[in-house]
Amino acid sequence: MKQTHIIDKNMTPGQMAYEQTEMSSERTAMASERTAMASERTALAQERTAMAVEQTEMAYERTQLTNTQTLLSYTRTSIGLLAAGIGMFEFVNNQAIITLGMIIMLLAPVVEAIGVIHFFLTRRRLKEVLDPAAQKLAIASAEQKPDPASQDPADLH
Repeated sequence: MKQTHIIDKNMTPGQMAYEQTEMSSERTAMASERTAMASERTALAQERTAMAVEQTEMAYERTQLTNTQTLLSYTRTSIGLLAAGIGMFEFVNNQAIITLGMIIMLLAPVVEAIGVIHFFLTRRRLKEVLDPAAQKLAIASAEQKPDPASQDPADLH
């Protein structure tokens, strides 16, 4: 309900004071509305930030589980190679197949070592990039800064 206030030269000092008081009241009301809107925007931003942190934490957990699953796949492959090599070595009398079995048995620990190295490198990279604890600390420090919308409108003039 914005009203137009005109201060005229023909006004009495009392009328001028009244008009100035009305204009000041309207400016204060508008500043209060802006402060309320800024507070609402801040609350929405904090809610969105919380949702983003939650999604990031879930992505971190999914990636950790995937990394573990990959390590288990390397282990399963290594065990399969070892079993195949032992089977060729023990149950076949052909020298070429026995040699192949030995080579396959020697390849099993190499595959496992590659899997373990991959697991730890990926885990370290995850901690550097997606560590939720570091993100929570950054957000907590950002939340401790004073909100400009929460300042008193009278302090702004």
